[in-house]
Amino acid sequence: MEGGSVSRERLIQAGIQELEANGLHGFSLRRVAQQCGVSCAAPYKHFKNKGELVEAIAQHYNAQWAQRQREVMDHTEKDITRQLQEVCKEYLRFLLDNSNYCILVTLTDAATGK
Repeated sequence: MEGGSVSRERLIQAGIQELEANGLHGFSLRRVAQQCGVSCAAPYKHFKNKGELVEAIAQHYNAQWAQRQREVMDHTEKDITRQLQEVCKEYLRFLLDNSNYCILVTLTDAATGK
């Protein structure tokens, strides 16, 4: 394993995979580093601890949701009722596409309920 540098975005993507595989309570910064092929210390160049990485993952999801919401709003007429309906539908699609987001929002693992 190399000790080299790894981008913040690469760590976030590996963190998403780690979250999917092991849930919030089984989340391991060591495995994230291993998946990126870097030393266990390398992620600490970007994140103080695993909590900061999990927070960055949540921010990543929030940014994705905000983008999708903007796209829906841009493609719907100024009909407020229709906008609300379309945003709600898109939010459900977003949750289906990003099950890890539910883990972060509820701070529980789907498998364990904890």
